[in-house]
Amino acid sequence: MKKEGDGLYSIEDVARLKPVEESGAVLQGFVEKSNVNPVKMMTSLIETNRLVGMYQKAMETQMNDMNRDAIEKLAKKA
Repeated sequence: MKKEGDGLYSIEDVARLKPVEESGAVLQGFVEKSNVNPVKMMTSLIETNRLVGMYQKAMETQMNDMNRDAIEKLAKKA
């Protein structure tokens, strides 16, 4: 684009321009659809949340066992 002045621009090579329909631009007055399947994403989120809960519980159990073992070993030495 070439600046003409007063906020105006001219296009030097008009043949390279694409029609608006082919450009992928968002058009005024149209509703844009989401590219995400909300049901699939929600079930994936629930599944991930459950997995995190399971891993968290496993880690807590492991830490509690380790703490108990450490306390028992320290109590025997004292």
